[in-house]
Amino acid sequence: MQIENFTHLSLFRIFKYSADKGASFDFLKAPRPCYFLAAMLEGEAVFESDLGEKHHIKKGDLLFIPQGTKYRSTWGNSCKNVYISLRFDFEPMTGFQNPETLLLQKICAENSKKLVDDLLLAHCLYEKSTKDQLRALSIFYAALASILPHLKRAPLPANDRRLSPAIDYIRAHLSEDTPAPYLARLCNMSEPNLYLLFRRQMKETPVEYKNRLRIERAMQLLQSRKDMPIEQIADAVGFESAAYFRRRFKDYTGQSPRDFRKRSTEKL
Repeated sequence: MQIENFTHLSLFRIFKYSADKGASFDFLKAPRPCYFLAAMLEGEAVFESDLGEKHHIKKGDLLFIPQGTKYRSTWGNSCKNVYISLRFDFEPMTGFQNPETLLLQKICAENSKKLVDDLLLAHCLYEKSTKDQLRALSIFYAALASILPHLKRAPLPANDRRLSPAIDYIRAHLSEDTPAPYLARLCNMSEPNLYLLFRRQMKETPVEYKNRLRIERAMQLLQSRKDMPIEQIADAVGFESAAYFRRRFKDYTGQSPRDFRKRSTEKL
């Protein structure tokens, strides 16, 4: 793992939220466009992912939500459900290795209570001057260093290495056309075998995989660049037209890019 991979942040935001008692938020059709590190200050909640993971989070707990996670959250009947939500992401080809294996999870670390206090402090600093925001960033990196050894992952598929050249190429050239014959040659296999292995391992074709990554990148831009026109975002992530981008975006998230942008500060 190269430490430089974690220095290329493309998103860093900290919010403090409250959720009404009994509230429910459904993101099963709109996967999260970035990583979340959440600290529960008051109350409790249950998070259930589309993979069957279920976590009960209460005061003093930390929750990690990987990019692309689909889940539903249900909040407790306490009159107060309050939490810190730290959102972050990295430039393409940087950050976590094999990010697709990361799971939604409660962080079980010996210093969890201190980390919760630290994230609360980071939120306070984030709302102040640039100097204080840099201090908040340093707190984030310290927290990331603390939780990194505790992150649980799903096992890599047995044939993962055979597809690695194609996956790495797609991720590094996301806004470019990616001919399937070229990807097959990178993996030293025929085009039919490439599609077969992709379907078996990734549950989607190379084109579907590329479009999903493009849409997830577009979700980040919609959230972080509110002044950037949707047409420009479609072009930046590699879609041939804004109309095609809107169709694919709605197929993937269940909402239009404009509606997603309006809800971009939505709670966990």
